[in-house]
Amino acid sequence: MLITILLATCDLGGATLGICDCGTQVTDQISFELCGSQESSTQYPGGSAEVPMRLCEYYVNGTIDEPTLGRITAWVPVGSRLCIGDEIPEPAPPRTIEDDIKDSFLAFSSRPWASWQPGGELEVEVPATFFVDGGSQTVNGALLGRSAQIRFSAVSASWTFSDGQGLAGFTAQRIFLEPGEFTARAQVSYRIDYRYDGGPWVLGAGSGALSSNLIELDVVKIPRRTLLVLP
Repeated sequence: MLITILLATCDLGGATLGICDCGTQVTDQISFELCGSQESSTQYPGGSAEVPMRLCEYYVNGTIDEPTLGRITAWVPVGSRLCIGDEIPEPAPPRTIEDDIKDSFLAFSSRPWASWQPGGELEVEVPATFFVDGGSQTVNGALLGRSAQIRFSAVSASWTFSDGQGLAGFTAQRIFLEPGEFTARAQVSYRIDYRYDGGPWVLGAGSGALSSNLIELDVVKIPRRTLLVLP
């Protein structure tokens, strides 16, 4: 039996050896599909395993072309024995059965989650620290009856604030100079890798980016107290 494994991504119908254009964003997740095609070819002897019976007559030496004084009459499966009067046929060619099996393994990333400290109200000119968890993960599955893994790795993050300022990094810090209501959101970029049947990781098979939840901040200015000193 000859088995050929073809690995591709995305398009199951057009699976070929190589990488398809992959990595699609679906609302708050990135999807990635690994596809495979297994082709097999098996040869069987000529003739059929399920045949009807027929009443057959042949010589006691088991032939139809070497006469003996005695003959045997018996019910035999059609094709298993020739009867007297039949022509000896040419050997039947072997039958070849080809199978083409297609399978796919679909995985989804997690959504990044953002938070900040100190939380609650923030005083003007007091530093605030922003964090985003990219949710890197490895999803285990199976493809064509063998193990498969798809890995989503968070590789970079950037922040956008409602006042137009931007920052970079999974952890970022800034201060606000004026009171008011502000929002912040992180965007995380991902690299997608996959591994099949315990083989080496195929790095950078796809990529994508996701936005985190929205953070709302209330920046306040606390009045300064004046200490009056009497003479």
